[in-house]
Amino acid sequence: MSHHSRPSLPVRRARATLIPAFSLVELVVVLAIISIGSGVAIFRFASTSARYRVDFAASRLRHDLHLLQARARAAGDARTLRINAASHAYELVGEPGLQRASTPFTVRLSEEPYGVRITGVQTTDGQGVLVFDGWGQPSQDLSVTIAAGSASRTVSIDRIGGVVVVATP
Repeated sequence: MSHHSRPSLPVRRARATLIPAFSLVELVVVLAIISIGSGVAIFRFASTSARYRVDFAASRLRHDLHLLQARARAAGDARTLRINAASHAYELVGEPGLQRASTPFTVRLSEEPYGVRITGVQTTDGQGVLVFDGWGQPSQDLSVTIAAGSASRTVSIDRIGGVVVVATP
């Protein structure tokens, strides 16, 4: 009996295959860049949001001053604005309410959609009350500063011309 030898099969060695991957250092660097970018974006969004809220509230006060002035002229009778800086609100005295006519016309600037504070009220007499006479002329100078975050606007009206101005202090 002859012994045939079989040809030997080539020995296959297990080769370590390299799978492309990120190292821990690369991952940490990418996460750091993303977190810094996110921080900048959040800061810009917050400041933009504060500016928008302040502009919106200042515009509302300006329009309400024009409304009260126009109603005083139309009725030929005095109309009053009362500002309460402590509660960050103002009232158009004697005007029908926003929700129901039986409630006072009160705008709370600290609530939504405004979310701002009244940081200063200056009137000639220091009372925070402005009266428009029957011709729509204000009884005194008024200046109201509204703020949210680092953004602020000042809404003012002068006794002489009765013109309402919104300015950035």
